[in-house]
Amino acid sequence: MPLSAPSTRATRSSRRTRSSTSSPATAAAEVSRLPFERTIAARGPEKRLNVVLISVEALSAEFLAAFGNREGLTPRLDRLAGEGMLFTRLYATGTRTVRGLEALTLSTPPIPGHSIVKRPDNDRLFSLGEVFRQKGYEPLYLYGGYAYFDNMEAFFSGNGYTVIDRTALKPEGITYENIWGVADEDL
Repeated sequence: MPLSAPSTRATRSSRRTRSSTSSPATAAAEVSRLPFERTIAARGPEKRLNVVLISVEALSAEFLAAFGNREGLTPRLDRLAGEGMLFTRLYATGTRTVRGLEALTLSTPPIPGHSIVKRPDNDRLFSLGEVFRQKGYEPLYLYGGYAYFDNMEAFFSGNGYTVIDRTALKPEGITYENIWGVADEDL
């Protein structure tokens, strides 16, 4: 069954539930009866695709041809958008890169306070890296800077990824670097 919006009946039911509950515990019990669970059946054999998730610092959709830009500012990303699967309804989950990274790998919205990436005991969580690892993929987290920044190395390596950062690059292969990392084309 494909994913779809909740039925009108389910929507009315959830409104009625919200208005009739007097405590969070009662609300949780009522919500648990709503039809959120879905079964998704494959239409054929599993495809072993090459999966690459690209997260770019400060890159707005307005710079990409797929979103209307005609200046050719991102030719490689524009080519990938045409060849692969482009998700056009994903939005930033915070004002810091680390919030987007936790959302990308854990599928969670930001929680109050510090990012999960920076919190203690943040390993062995249900993550995209671990899901891919269980499917036989080798999840890599490639970062142009030093992965100790924002606790990324501990977080990603503790959640199914092999971390590769600028320390793995040969000095002769680096054409530009600063405190934030090496140039994208050097990766």
